[in-house]
Amino acid sequence: MRRAPNVRELGLSQNVFVWTSKDVAVWMGSLGLDEYAPLFVENNIQGDVMFLLLESHLQDMGMRRIGDRLYFKMMWGFMCTAISG
Repeated sequence: MRRAPNVRELGLSQNVFVWTSKDVAVWMGSLGLDEYAPLFVENNIQGDVMFLLLESHLQDMGMRRIGDRLYFKMMWGFMCTAISG
């Protein structure tokens, strides 16, 4: 099973609400989804709106592979659990 990256090691704030779209891109890269990072910057997806993303939004943004969308949602779920726990 894949592990969620350590945000401290990435130089990111543990408070994802303050992440910029570039911070989100760094996190995406750490997941091995760096090909999609520019889409998040281009669409100004910041940490405070990441919680609102649906799989359909990801698809609309250009994340075509269902496996990548599911992996993203799973890792974001881990991140949400970690910050609320």
